[in-house]
Amino acid sequence: MKKILILGGTRFIGRNLTLRLKEENQLTIVGRSNKADFIDESVEYLKADRHNTESLSKALKDKSWDIIFDNICYSAKQAKVLVDSLKNLPKKFIMISTRSVYSGEGPFVEEDFNPFSYSYDLNANIAVPLEKPKINEISYGEGKRQAEAYFAEKFGDIATFVRFPIVFGEEDYTKRLHNHFEAAITENPIYFAKNLDALQSYIYVNDAVKVLEFLSKSDFHGPINAASNPISIKELIHWISLAANNKLIIANNLNEGEQSSLTTELDSSLNTSKLSELGVEMRNIKKVICELFL
Repeated sequence: MKKILILGGTRFIGRNLTLRLKEENQLTIVGRSNKADFIDESVEYLKADRHNTESLSKALKDKSWDIIFDNICYSAKQAKVLVDSLKNLPKKFIMISTRSVYSGEGPFVEEDFNPFSYSYDLNANIAVPLEKPKINEISYGEGKRQAEAYFAEKFGDIATFVRFPIVFGEEDYTKRLHNHFEAAITENPIYFAKNLDALQSYIYVNDAVKVLEFLSKSDFHGPINAASNPISIKELIHWISLAANNKLIIANNLNEGEQSSLTTELDSSLNTSKLSELGVEMRNIKKVICELFL
């Protein structure tokens, strides 16, 4: 039984990770709100602000853990809060990162972004995830790059950075896939990127948790991509239409329909050869889309 700390263990990926790990490990969860109903007495719950050093230090005290998962770090400033709040380093640190650390056109391999040689700004303000940065803010992707860089510097070879694409699941509070399904049913047009052949990567939440659990038991460290098989935007539209039993209407421009939150103009798929070499296989994302709504 390992002692595991999860920062952000009450929603979506964090919730599913908590449920997966709690049977065989001694879990501690940090959250800002009151203890969630699904967290039973076998899990220690610490109420604290993960983004405030005083609050987090007071909660963590001089405790130690074998493994720390950080699901909710979006900047170097926030990364520093955790590092400064720890009295004892863990044996393994796992940060949930993102495909957005990459720029340009995919398929992306882990070496396309190296956090161990990247600089960070502890005074940078991070934009709200999924929102356009304001003038004095850095983007979500840049924030994650700098967070990786800070942890890489401070934690070295105990650090693992799991780079997920968009995550699908029943409890996804962003409702990105669900909104497309509803649009198909109600025949509301959606505007996609013009290149419908561009490949995209996605992952089902249970597979994301499967990867995190595997890495918690593995000797692997460093960056790693985790995603299901890439599909084209054209295929995505097809499978959403099939699941909704109604054709998703494609708008010609933004004046005719809402912008899709699932696609980009360029290939942004992830190369997952490294994960496959470790023996971790993901579910077919086409089947996941259908099963979520059928």
